[in-house]
Amino acid sequence: MTQQQFDSLLHHHIVTTFIHEGYAPTNEQLAQKVVSSVDDVEAGLLRLQASHGVVLHPGRCELWVIHPFSSSPTHTWVQAGKQGWWAPCMWCALGIAALVKGKVTVHTRIGGEAEPVQIDVADVRPG
Repeated sequence: MTQQQFDSLLHHHIVTTFIHEGYAPTNEQLAQKVVSSVDDVEAGLLRLQASHGVVLHPGRCELWVIHPFSSSPTHTWVQAGKQGWWAPCMWCALGIAALVKGKVTVHTRIGGEAEPVQIDVADVRPG
């Protein structure tokens, strides 16, 4: 397997885990999924960060933002039934809606406004 194939597989498992579990996998979990070492996973994560596929926590090789998902709270929450995900921005929220399919509700605030906003999104398909 080439590095590019490995990194694509790694990214696929990260996004799939976010969709189904609602959180980022640990490096150990990723190593099990891709049948590789934690060192290989961390090297792959660093390559994904260099190509803007992920953002790692400052000072440590752990997932922080995997567009369109955020592993830490933001002002934008996307809810689909009982599942939900943090999005870094409204654009990413629409990306989540496209990935999870079906009806979602985006909870956010617009600019510096104090009032929360709910936006219902249904059946988003990439154009």
